[in-house]
Amino acid sequence: MSARKIQIFVTLFVLVLFSFPVFGIDLVHLEDSPIGREESLEYFVDENNGLSFSQIRDLAEKGKFTVSNISSFGYTNASVWVRIRVENSSNLAIRWIVEYPFPNVDLVEYYDEKKGESPFYRAGNSFPFTVRPIQNRIAAFPSVGLPHSKKDIFIKIRSASRVQISFRYYGALIYYKKVIYEQLFFGLFFGSMLILVFYNFLLYIYTKERNYFFFSIYILGFSFFQFVLEGFGFQILWPNAVGWTGPSIPFFFLICLSLMCLFANSYLNLKNRSKSSYRFFRISQFLFLGFALISLWIPARISIFFAMIFSCVCVILLFVNGVRSVFWNQGSAFYFLSAWGILGTGAILSLFAQNGWIPNWNFRFWIVELASIFHVVLMGLGLADRVKLLSRVLSSKIEELESTKLVAEHSEKRFRNLFEESEEFLFTMDTDGKIRNANKSLGRLLGFDPEEVIGWDFLDLIYVQSGVETSFPKILAQEKIDELLRRGKSSEFAVEFRQKYVLEPRQIRVRLQLLDLGEKKGILGKAYELNEDILSKFIVSESMHFTLNNYLRNADLLSRLLTVNLSSFVGTEIVIAIRTCIREIIINSIEHGNLAISFDEKTEALAQGRYLEFIQERQKEPFYNYRTVKVSYSLNARRIGFLITDEGEGFDYKKILNLDIEKLNETSLTHGRGIVMTRRVFDITKFNEKGNKVLLIKYLKKPLRYKREKTSFDV
Repeated sequence: MSARKIQIFVTLFVLVLFSFPVFGIDLVHLEDSPIGREESLEYFVDENNGLSFSQIRDLAEKGKFTVSNISSFGYTNASVWVRIRVENSSNLAIRWIVEYPFPNVDLVEYYDEKKGESPFYRAGNSFPFTVRPIQNRIAAFPSVGLPHSKKDIFIKIRSASRVQISFRYYGALIYYKKVIYEQLFFGLFFGSMLILVFYNFLLYIYTKERNYFFFSIYILGFSFFQFVLEGFGFQILWPNAVGWTGPSIPFFFLICLSLMCLFANSYLNLKNRSKSSYRFFRISQFLFLGFALISLWIPARISIFFAMIFSCVCVILLFVNGVRSVFWNQGSAFYFLSAWGILGTGAILSLFAQNGWIPNWNFRFWIVELASIFHVVLMGLGLADRVKLLSRVLSSKIEELESTKLVAEHSEKRFRNLFEESEEFLFTMDTDGKIRNANKSLGRLLGFDPEEVIGWDFLDLIYVQSGVETSFPKILAQEKIDELLRRGKSSEFAVEFRQKYVLEPRQIRVRLQLLDLGEKKGILGKAYELNEDILSKFIVSESMHFTLNNYLRNADLLSRLLTVNLSSFVGTEIVIAIRTCIREIIINSIEHGNLAISFDEKTEALAQGRYLEFIQERQKEPFYNYRTVKVSYSLNARRIGFLITDEGEGFDYKKILNLDIEKLNETSLTHGRGIVMTRRVFDITKFNEKGNKVLLIKYLKKPLRYKREKTSFDV
């Protein structure tokens, strides 16, 4: 036998055992006397609600009452009078009770022709609960049948809800026995519902599965509506709130329908399976809530009519989506369909019972409660089946995660080993450029401990010449980082790093790539020394010619290329000085020559922090875009020379050549330092008359003649 069949069998057995007290309730007539025969019921409809008891009694004597087996008048504003003819032919007085078994009637009045013209007993929702002769949720009236006596009793019924004619008669002891059984059954019913509410809520807290939470509040709303419908709200919670009792039924019914829509959306996962059905139930959910508030100010019959019509549409759509869920292979859909099928069948049978269309079974008044129990239990089984499936999936995922965890731990150990033992300087940083980790090779290259630089800005490791405010290498590095974050592609560049114990910079090549850290991103960097060209040791002389576009990074790249072999002839200090000067002169040729950027424009752009944007805007202009910078270079053992030419309008170089660093410092000028520094480093610095061409010569060995020899670089 499959697990599902076992679950269904156990559920049916428990529910039958649970409902056994219903069959034990003895709804018997008083068989030892003719009292309370239903076939003797006669009724009269007072359309205008203006007849007194004496007039009604006269009409009864004239035969104006109708004998019929009709059991429901539907919704009517009229008063319905019922005459019950009582005859006790025995020698004993019989104490008996007549009960009107509909708890939500507005008014029920008991008249005895021998007790006067006024109602002897009153009950219903239009009177405080304390006026009832028997303090029970259902209107019941005690009476005594004297030996060998005959009399007529009249019962007046008026209600804004359905008016029905049906009475039950009990001997006093049988009535109290019936009440005890009834309380036992309702105690079991509402107690079980409350237990299911707390049980599913605890499951929600434990599993975080929101279906349990929605199911919990749905059961709570569904049970409380039935609590009010059965008259317990008026009996226990608001016995004196006469004006609230009537509207409370449609109000809580609409609240229950709203919770039903919420639960159905979640249970069937309609958001991912059927967008149209999801939107319908979502709109219906808020529509029911809104109409629940409106129902407090409109007649109850209108609210109930609207709720019944719209709930039928919702239930039909529930069945349609339940069937579709079966085809979607959603295992819990079987329980879903069964649960709503039983509840719908119970509601239909209850309507048939109220209209007298089914036999007068003892448990016909408990059909809704029995169907509700089956409904909730089957829905709970569906959730359990669904969670069981989710548990299997979760177990499979856990196994996959454990396997993945082992692989990840192995990969992490391998990565750490490679990271720490690598000969290259490896580091990680966040998107703001803050260093988060570094390996031991940092100490070998630059002398810093890895822990020492954690938290530093990456740009702080870049070498900046003393006295220079604007560092092009830092601008270049920041541009590369921004490009990496913007495009996601790895970038590579060469830059001079500062060293901890040595004041000289160290040429390092850096490669950056993006790291995906889940919700955040990071940057992995790899830095390594540039390999020397093995042929550089055998170079006697070399010369090259270059034509550059107007990208500033070309100045840095070309200055490095043109000085890479210079270390074979002179020391590092001179190499760095010449490299720095060449880079500054090329940058000046691009900025102030080809792009025609004045010193004031550059100063303003730097102050505003938009230097690179300003350069890029000027580079896009067609007039400047096609200009180039030409660089000629020659190196031998005696000297190194450069001829740098741009296509700009030139400048008054004589003013700058006559200045020195001390003068620049005194005047706080932010430009001209490159030319002044170049003049100090090179032995010959000569501009053409226009100022757009410069010849730079540095003697590596002292010349034999102080008179300069003519070269191909002569301007």
